Amino acid sequence: MSTPKAPLKHIAKVLAEIEVVRADAARRQLNFTAVDEDALVRKFARVNSPMLIFQAWTGSISPGGTISYTFGVHNPDSTAATWLYGYAFVGPANFVTSVGEAVGARDRRFANPSAPSFPGQQVAPLATANLKVSMPVPVSIEKTTYQGNTVLFQADWHDVGQYLDRGFWTFDVV
Repeated sequence: MSTPKAPLKHIAKVLAEIEVVRADAARRQLNFTAVDEDALVRKFARVNSPMLIFQAWTGSISPGGTISYTFGVHNPDSTAATWLYGYAFVGPANFVTSVGEAVGARDRRFANPSAPSFPGQQVAPLATANLKVSMPVPVSIEKTTYQGNTVLFQADWHDVGQYLDRGFWTFDVV
């Protein structure tokens, strides 16, 4: 295992934050995923930029309903991260390595919400922000399991933004 770039007390703080959200998701009967300690250490070793550390969402919904999806963006850097956005979409993208191809594979029957509004999320050094999107489910959609995806990026208002991280989640239309 690589040596973490963050001190162990910081890793413990992030894991404690995740547990608070995990408990809230359980109380609200939401699906939940998060990085564990090993995954967090690996993420800290490979990136110096904001990353997705947890996700909570509606696990099943009827056609015409709305999925509630919350994701945690952690900034492991010593400087604030600005202009951050999460883009959520449905489609078979988790196994596609190219971000452009992944987004291109989206299911166009679903809305593609992003969060937050202008000017994007700012995350202080060594802090976590919780972002939330709502995704309406089309009324005439098949009842099956769908693949949700989230792309975290940093916008650049006058050039190409920077891809930062991705998340994957599934939901059932019942």
